[in-house]
Amino acid sequence: MKRRGFYQLHRWLGILSSLFVCLVALTAIALNRADLWRGWFLSGQSQQAFSVAQALQLAADPHDPQHLLAADLHALYQSHDGGQRWQELKLYVPAEKVTGIAFEPAQAGAIWVALRDAGLFFSDDGGEIWEEDFSLPFEPIKGEAIEALLVSQGPTLSLRTALGWYRKDAAGNWTQIPLVGNPQTVLSLHDWIWRLHTGRFAGLWGPLLYDVIALSLILLALTGLRLSWRPRRKKPDPSVNAAARSGHDALAR
Repeated sequence: MKRRGFYQLHRWLGILSSLFVCLVALTAIALNRADLWRGWFLSGQSQQAFSVAQALQLAADPHDPQHLLAADLHALYQSHDGGQRWQELKLYVPAEKVTGIAFEPAQAGAIWVALRDAGLFFSDDGGEIWEEDFSLPFEPIKGEAIEALLVSQGPTLSLRTALGWYRKDAAGNWTQIPLVGNPQTVLSLHDWIWRLHTGRFAGLWGPLLYDVIALSLILLALTGLRLSWRPRRKKPDPSVNAAARSGHDALAR
């Protein structure tokens, strides 16, 4: 009886562990592929659903005071009537965690948008077409996240990360300016846990590798659950087999 109790305990612990592995693997995939599933649940924020009160970032076009850009935690929006109506502005990547929006003072239609963990994006036609700035001297996806964006005359573009300021001049050259005092030289524990969970610490191939591993873990867990629910085969009773053999021998004689 005690042995059977240990077997049942081991079985249920295995089932719970398998379900937990499935949950962890599915959340890792969901974090990496948020752009594929978010629309099913949010169905896109309508033009009336967003208001300035929700904005975490806000910028006004110096060439058109009625043209505003704003962002919440999940998307980028623009308004052409001073904020009365808003519509979502699409980049070719999910516009999540916008940490900076800036218009160039000297060029109408030129917009810069910084995404905390994805990089820096630029449009010279008012947001119709976006391009990523691949000249960054660091890689946000590997941990050095963008925390702020400034654009001034020149144009001079400045980005702030946890390790310092980076300034880009009109010629396209970047200069790093370390933070004064006690700059942060390591990622926070929260950032490390998030990057470890999603594979972002490994760069562009990390999320894809983690997707494959997560799907493998889900398959392993589901097959383990299937095996755990299969009925156990009863061992044949030796006495019954012996009696059967004896009866067979008697009939043969």
